[in-house]
Amino acid sequence: MLRDHIVKKGGLALAACAALAIGSPARADQALVVGVNQYPGLDGVNLKGCVNDAQSVATALQTKYHFTVTMLSDATAKKQGIINALNRIAGTIKPTEKFVFYFAGHGTIGSNGKSVLLPSDADENSEANDFGADLLNQKIKAIPAKSHTVLLDSCFSGGMMRSAKGLRGHPHMLTRGYVRPNKRSARGGSKDLTVVNLADTNESLGGTSSSVCYFTATRENEQAGEDEFEGQRHGVFTFFLVPKLDGQRDIWQDIKDGVASSVSDHMDDTQHPTLSPTYDNVVAFDVKAGSADMPDTPDTPPAPNTPDTPDTPTNDNSNRPRHYSGPKNVWDLYNADHVNHAKVSLTMFPNQTTIAVNDQISFHVASGESGYLVVLERGTSGSVNLIYPLDGSVDSAHVSGDTMTDFPSDGKAFAADTAGNERIKAILFEDHDQAAALLKSFGEKRSLNRNQMKKMQSRDLKIVSATDTPQFYTSDITFEVTQ
Repeated sequence: MLRDHIVKKGGLALAACAALAIGSPARADQALVVGVNQYPGLDGVNLKGCVNDAQSVATALQTKYHFTVTMLSDATAKKQGIINALNRIAGTIKPTEKFVFYFAGHGTIGSNGKSVLLPSDADENSEANDFGADLLNQKIKAIPAKSHTVLLDSCFSGGMMRSAKGLRGHPHMLTRGYVRPNKRSARGGSKDLTVVNLADTNESLGGTSSSVCYFTATRENEQAGEDEFEGQRHGVFTFFLVPKLDGQRDIWQDIKDGVASSVSDHMDDTQHPTLSPTYDNVVAFDVKAGSADMPDTPDTPPAPNTPDTPDTPTNDNSNRPRHYSGPKNVWDLYNADHVNHAKVSLTMFPNQTTIAVNDQISFHVASGESGYLVVLERGTSGSVNLIYPLDGSVDSAHVSGDTMTDFPSDGKAFAADTAGNERIKAILFEDHDQAAALLKSFGEKRSLNRNQMKKMQSRDLKIVSATDTPQFYTSDITFEVTQ
């Protein structure tokens, strides 16, 4: 018999309980939290930090946001067990309550080319127990909640090493990507860059839906790291996410920028968390203002405290600013994503994610509005280099709307001279002074390492918009250079 874990008030004590409704308050937001370390049906790819992650997220959701949390781990986190838990929540949640789904474990690409999560009964030679993107989105949207949030800490690439690929300087690193035996020959192959350039893993998981907010550990072609932090295993994404889940009314963009900056730093700029773009300025776990899915009924206040529970704050915090607070330094700005391809879109030629040393490549940027274009390269050496405008002048950075900027120009091309990971990032600023401040920070050498970038606490780069609208837009590409 399936036995779910319900996280009780006041800590991490987990009590076995067969029904979600037992012990639930009259009004409670609900969450399903899943962590899978053990994969009996997969050969040698067990993980170590996923259950720790699930416990950390469950505790944050319950103690900071007062969710009722159902937790599944390892043996209880089979495909049907997850489906059963989602169905039970769909039958008990109210339209005025919020829902969160969290998963930590392996991810892969199914034979249909779509991302899938791997529950604990995933099989080495069969996809029957895979939890596909379409199924997940269907089950999430079937829950009649006020808002729907999905947090995923797993890989979504079919081209990863199995589970033991290390990262320079991180001997304890594992990755949460899995490749079935009949797919392993595909490693290193090229892939259309269109999906990567969207910078939106969430699209493949239904995240473009107006009713579901997806915040994921990686992009569609990246690996999610798991490492040791202060003697305990955790996913890199979850480790930096949990402190941001502090119960305040912070918008997702601020949470994501902080998490992305820390994850990129820890993972040597090879992992980039992504958020459903239309949720940038939405308060965490809330519904979007004006959404067609927003119920007409007003939110119901929490039920009165019972004698055996501590006082519960209302968590209103309406006096907190909800506008985008902006990057704190140049490294934060480099890692901030405000994707809008009608504003700016970066394309690479040839259109593939793996190239060889000395292969010639070029780029162009389509600008949908006037502004100041800055293009940065994070090279295989780890330094971030200014590659447009080459003279570092803000006047040279100016572009008009509906224009195409090619670089390098005059029929020339770039070529990588060493193997490693490369990232090209285009930033279109609406504001002259913000573009000038970034260009000035690179100086005459046109190059910075990330330690220098993190030390640059320039107030000129602090972007605060009273209209809750970002004042810059980004588009970027990551690719691997092989020998």
